[in-house]
Amino acid sequence: MASLGFTLLICNSAQAQFDLTGRFSLHVNGGVKNSLQKFQTDLTFSAYGETGRFQTDHQIEGGAIFDAGGHVQLWQALSLGVSFTSLNTSDSASLIGSVPHPLLFDSARTVGTQSMAFEQRERATHLHVAWRFSIPGTEHLDVTISAGPSFFNLTRETLSDISVNEIGVPFSEVLVNVGKRENTSTGWGTHVGTDVTYMLTQMIGIGGFARFSTATINVPITDDTVALDVGGMQAGGGLRFRF
Repeated sequence: MASLGFTLLICNSAQAQFDLTGRFSLHVNGGVKNSLQKFQTDLTFSAYGETGRFQTDHQIEGGAIFDAGGHVQLWQALSLGVSFTSLNTSDSASLIGSVPHPLLFDSARTVGTQSMAFEQRERATHLHVAWRFSIPGTEHLDVTISAGPSFFNLTRETLSDISVNEIGVPFSEVLVNVGKRENTSTGWGTHVGTDVTYMLTQMIGIGGFARFSTATINVPITDDTVALDVGGMQAGGGLRFRF
């Protein structure tokens, strides 16, 4: 009987130690990424024994984001968590260039500014260690600080090729056609963030977050590779669930 009681005591102690009840939390957020990134790409080509040039100026702005994830409490206020962030945006680009003349040497024709848009989708998975602490003098309000690595998946349209067609005599104008292709690139970065939560009930609350993440991803554009910054400053708010 003493041996049985000792065994039950160990089992009860282990069960209490590994009991995860009340240690899980989930969050669902909407938010914005407020950033602006500009870069330039150049393309040269041969025509009529001379060199033609095209220059494209790109401008990527921020947009609305969706963010969701959760935490599991490991010890006291220490927890491990993961968040998934999705952002769809557009790259507004303008193209200018010069094309050699088919009959006259050193008489390149200027291609006027042409506007283009390239779709871009940024997905990020943030793995983090977090620490939650209560605000003194409050009962339902707490703050969580987190940091860790981030994995980015960037899918965007890029220039695949530029073709030039002659309109005809007197060869003063050309017709430019731009080809696009979709490319996916990935890379690792880091992030740090904070979350402020107010629990309306024991299980449901509302909150706001701010996160800064950073990484650089090499993206092939025509015959060149451009290093694009992803992540940036994000902020928003939504629902919190604890159980």
